[in-house]
Amino acid sequence: MRRLLLILSLFVLTSNLISEEIKFDYTIIKPSVVTAETPILFLFHGNGSNKEDLLGLKDYINKNQIIISMNAPVKRSGGGWSWFISEFNNGKNSYDLKHAKGTIRDVNKFMKLKIKELNNSGENIYALGFSQGAILIHSLIHSENTPLNAGLCLSARLILNQLSTKANFEKIAKTPLFISHGINDQAISINLARDTRKYYVKISKKVTYKEYNMGHTISSECLRDVNTWIEANISFQK
Repeated sequence: MRRLLLILSLFVLTSNLISEEIKFDYTIIKPSVVTAETPILFLFHGNGSNKEDLLGLKDYINKNQIIISMNAPVKRSGGGWSWFISEFNNGKNSYDLKHAKGTIRDVNKFMKLKIKELNNSGENIYALGFSQGAILIHSLIHSENTPLNAGLCLSARLILNQLSTKANFEKIAKTPLFISHGINDQAISINLARDTRKYYVKISKKVTYKEYNMGHTISSECLRDVNTWIEANISFQK
């Protein structure tokens, strides 16, 4: 009987790990040579898009890294996927805070699981996100025990009430961060991006902030700066 209970316990534990592993749909691209020090880049798409949206960036950045493009968990009725559940209160758009914190927790768990599966040292783990995917990165950086060492947040904003009160500001101060925004962005105002910059420069000297003559998109000029920043801040093996 005791042996049967032990087997059942192991089955439940294994089932939990499997369910955790498949919680997010994702695509992984590996270089020809992978070591414990190979950088891992996580991609987080924007609201209403999917895991394929940012994969085209692989043709413009260093090939000597593992790329994991994740699909957001919330299926939208109008098509595509979202990281957070939107709510409208008093005519203003906001997020379901409980769900948002759950997503942040689950994404951190997923990243840690992949890092472990790949036998990676965890020294070169970073993320790139666009719009809502970049809002997620801002939140991940402020969350407790995130594996991220750096982040690129494109066309997004900072949502303070979504951030953890247990944020490690000493670590945030050491986390390289690239923030870009279009001055003609009609989806997220440039003023919100500038407010985000003001917040970070008070707590960190590792913030790169760029504005471009573009809308809610990624211009070729922005893409060049993204690549330059990655080469300067991520350690690639020769």
